[in-house]
Amino acid sequence: MTPAEILDGIDRLGSLPEVVVRVNQLIDSPGASLAEIGEVIAHDADLSARLLRLVNSAFYGFPAAIGTVSRAIGLIGTDEVRSLVVASTAVSVFAGIDARLVDMNAFWLRSVYCGLVARKVAASRFRRGTETQFLAGLLHDIGRLVLFRRLPGRAAAMLAEAEASGVPLHRIEREALGFTTAEVGAELLERWRLPRQLWEPIRCQHAPGAAHAHPWEAAALHVARAMTDRFEPELKTAGRCGDLDALPVAAETLAMLGLGGAQLAAIAFEANVESLDVLGVLSPSAATIF
Repeated sequence: MTPAEILDGIDRLGSLPEVVVRVNQLIDSPGASLAEIGEVIAHDADLSARLLRLVNSAFYGFPAAIGTVSRAIGLIGTDEVRSLVVASTAVSVFAGIDARLVDMNAFWLRSVYCGLVARKVAASRFRRGTETQFLAGLLHDIGRLVLFRRLPGRAAAMLAEAEASGVPLHRIEREALGFTTAEVGAELLERWRLPRQLWEPIRCQHAPGAAHAHPWEAAALHVARAMTDRFEPELKTAGRCGDLDALPVAAETLAMLGLGGAQLAAIAFEANVESLDVLGVLSPSAATIF
């Protein structure tokens, strides 16, 4: 099978819900107003509530409560709104996977942490335009959920093998399937017509040098993934930041990103502090567990 054939076998996974499509179209349209975008989102009560909960959370720390969707969009920007809309959709699309296969609460906690780390890595170099990096980190492992839905037995067996052997899961996937779940996730996001800046880093997260159009973003996600593997979920339970010196990332990758040990430690700590606030918006039931 190929990543495309994996996706072809799952009904209603190849396209985004209409509200997400419409929001994306408006955000990409030069003539669309914030009021128009807000009106589309306001018609989806759950999406509106999540947006307002996020902008009123400690993650943003606005001094006064934000009461309307259009005001929220004006404050956080359309790219941030796009990230929230896609993230919320992804959480809902993959709800209901058998808990015996994967702990979805732990999955989304880990994903949120990775997203925050990726965003902070990007913010260490750029002042703006870091929303896509958050979304890439949040959705970096979404292909694994696709596989749990499409081939649950094989997905569980490969995960068990990785845990027992210590061999990285993506290497086991490559050997068993001929591709990785990173490629499946990238294929899904490409089908959803999301930008290459999002799906190419996800496809190349294990080998950032293979990214042609967005090598810097792929390197940032590679580092975020490595930090997440090292620190989550232990960071929540043990209150520590792990061993930065043993992070399995090439020195040239860190040099390319302009990151040192002190910056990585600060990023790990800040992401830890913020992750439950963001998780509480995207998956409230998961936040109550942690």
